[in-house]
Amino acid sequence: MPGIDLLLGGNDLTLKQASTASSIPRVRRCHAEYPGGGKRHGKYVGLGGIWDTKALGRYVDQGVRFIPTSADIQFMMQGASDGSAGIRKLKA
Repeated sequence: MPGIDLLLGGNDLTLKQASTASSIPRVRRCHAEYPGGGKRHGKYVGLGGIWDTKALGRYVDQGVRFIPTSADIQFMMQGASDGSAGIRKLKA
């Protein structure tokens, strides 16, 4: 993405571990170190896969400047939910 030099997706890091990014200590340590490293090197840092707004606020304070507000799975789930809600409203 133009303007974003580093983008870390927490869920990508944990795909094989069947867990959320924020629940694994090693990933939390990586998230803690990541913004500072980008900042030291003059890079814009993005962080995805974290949906806890309190935690995101800390990352913004540390220098994260790009945070996706959703991901493909959320879009697909919302679309499926909207579609099924419409079907439920149909009269038989």
